[in-house]
Amino acid sequence: MIISRVIMSFLLLLLPQIASAHFDDFMKEIDKLSLPGAKTLRDDKIISGLKEALNVGTENTVKLTGNTDGFLKNEAIKISLPDKTSIHGQSSSTGWIRPSG
Repeated sequence: MIISRVIMSFLLLLLPQIASAHFDDFMKEIDKLSLPGAKTLRDDKIISGLKEALNVGTENTVKLTGNTDGFLKNEAIKISLPDKTSIHGQSSSTGWIRPSG
């Protein structure tokens, strides 16, 4: 009984290493199978695409929220404060805001 537990423990300790070795071999084989004519993206192309996506997103956001009450009347993005607030303890270094009342 004890011997079988020792053997099982030993096998469980080896299992991740064996799986890792096989996974590395598997990934090397996948790399070999890539199509010879396939193009890969260069870093500068990826960076350019991300910058363009950021510009488009910024422009769309400004168009949506840049007009009168575009931010304050849009409940999906508006972050509202409670109606009545006061700063608790004027000399407090934490700056906690608590509702008054």
